[in-house]
Amino acid sequence: MNSESNDDPYAALRARATGAWEKVMQTPAPAMEPSPGSYPDLSNTVLLGDIWQRPGLTLRERRLITLTLLAAYGRTEPMEYHLRGGLRSGDLDAETLEALVLQIAFYGGWPSSSTLYLAAQTALADPSNAKEGN
Repeated sequence: MNSESNDDPYAALRARATGAWEKVMQTPAPAMEPSPGSYPDLSNTVLLGDIWQRPGLTLRERRLITLTLLAAYGRTEPMEYHLRGGLRSGDLDAETLEALVLQIAFYGGWPSSSTLYLAAQTALADPSNAKEGN
């Protein structure tokens, strides 16, 4: 294998991941360069360079699914990133989040919905999470 792309099977995905991070999270991509093949590298490269860009679900649908699972598992830190990204992009708003919290309450349990409710209230109260142009 002589070319760099042949040596690194994830090179093309890695190149797409930075732009995807900025689209999904609505913030500049972190200025870190993990070792190729490391956990942080593969997490961002495969997740954002591939999974978040596949056809079949819209970005909004992916956000709702992700927030549902994060609420179910009580994962508040990544929940904050996804709430911020969804609010800034306009994919999510207070009405959508209220409906999601209620849906999770009955299908996933009140503790899970409470976790999302509190995180959503914090995200909604932060003016830096407003969609640009609003």
